[in-house]
Amino acid sequence: DEIEAKWPDAELESGTDWGGDSDDGGAHDQSMAWLYEKDATGFDKKTGRHRVIHHQWFDLETYHLVLDTDPMTGQPKMIEVKSEDFEKLQERAAMVGMPLKAVKKQRKLYKQAFVTGNTVLEEGPCPCNRFTYHFITAKRDRNKNTWFGVVRPMLDPQRWANKFFSQLLHIINTNAKGGLVIEESATDNHSKLKNDWAKADSVVTVNDGAISGGKLMPKPVANVPPQINDMLSFSISSLRDVTGINLELLGMADRQQAGILEAQRKQAAMTVLATLFDGLRRYRKEQGRTLACFIRDYMSDGRLVRIVGGDGTERYVPLIRDALAMDVDVIVDEAPNTINRKEQTFAVLMQLLPQLQNMGVPFNAQLLEYTPLPAAMVDKWRQIMDDQAKQPKQPSPQELTAQANVLKAQTGAQQAQNDMQLAQARMPIEAQELDVRRLEAQVAQLQAMVQGILAQAQLATVSGQGVPLGNGMPQMPLMQQ
Repeated sequence: DEIEAKWPDAELESGTDWGGDSDDGGAHDQSMAWLYEKDATGFDKKTGRHRVIHHQWFDLETYHLVLDTDPMTGQPKMIEVKSEDFEKLQERAAMVGMPLKAVKKQRKLYKQAFVTGNTVLEEGPCPCNRFTYHFITAKRDRNKNTWFGVVRPMLDPQRWANKFFSQLLHIINTNAKGGLVIEESATDNHSKLKNDWAKADSVVTVNDGAISGGKLMPKPVANVPPQINDMLSFSISSLRDVTGINLELLGMADRQQAGILEAQRKQAAMTVLATLFDGLRRYRKEQGRTLACFIRDYMSDGRLVRIVGGDGTERYVPLIRDALAMDVDVIVDEAPNTINRKEQTFAVLMQLLPQLQNMGVPFNAQLLEYTPLPAAMVDKWRQIMDDQAKQPKQPSPQELTAQANVLKAQTGAQQAQNDMQLAQARMPIEAQELDVRRLEAQVAQLQAMVQGILAQAQLATVSGQGVPLGNGMPQMPLMQQ
């Protein structure tokens, strides 16, 4: 039903191959036995389903980068030309006598197909022109063309451990558990001896001379070879050795050792497993690019996307489908909230915080992210610190005393400045008053002289003489003098 709904024009054939490796008559691999439980068309009669295989591959396409000139700006630019079009373009350029400057290059064109049996249900280009399946495992077997991680090297040690454990159980099960080896003359009643020997509180009687003559003895028990225990222990320990995961990394080291030594052994195990983490980082990078491409091509425009910043702030921006937006760097690093990174960072912060406080660097809310505390508690503390930062800060008694001292000093300085300005303002006033007094004295002196002159003038008028001015100066009116 799913095939008909998705590919309504598909015609399922009967008696065709299922799309995998052809049966050449050789021995079948046990791991591939499930493929041959169905018929040649990949149809399962029990479930009524067909096997649909999703193929992805790439083809190499040849193209040319041709140097051209922009007719609008006159600047040189590079254009892509297909191989079949480049030959025609080269012929036309040769006819007009303009040689082309071009570079031949190749690129990958990714394609996909859905196949059931020998029927191709769909064929076309891959989304985003890249593989949509990404491998999270660390290593690749170039002979089998498969990817594997830590499980594959653990298979053989596990098989050895199963074999040696089974062999040990077999030896124990087949060994004698009780029983006797007796001679015919050791007793007259063999049935009674057999029943009494199996009882723990019974008294077993035999003929005279049977014990001293050595006519009966317990069945010998075969000892378990000690090498089997050693081989079993070796197989179990090889499960850790082949992967590089030691007991310290698992937290199962049952011995007393220094914490520094245990940390170093954990670090050594992480170094051995570096290829696994590299494979994980590679997978996340490829998956991130593919996911970004699917978001750009298959999500509607205009929806709001929530973005959380490094300081915990959230903002919503509209999603814009732009082809140029894919030219970005995908950075995958260890998250700051992982156990190992948080412990290491917190240990360094504990050493740096006293020095930072002496330098005047405050403790902000962002440092709480690197503390090995529950996330809910860290978020609550950050919210409280953010609320306190928004509120006006209440000054401490020491700050109030310091502010009062500063205000008092500023008041004293302002008073001194005012006194100085007043003194400077008074100096011209006193000088003006002194000049006024001097002028008043001069005016009084002049008035006395004028009175004297007027008196002499009146006396001269009575006697008929002029007013002598002295120094041979000519006479002038009294007001001018």
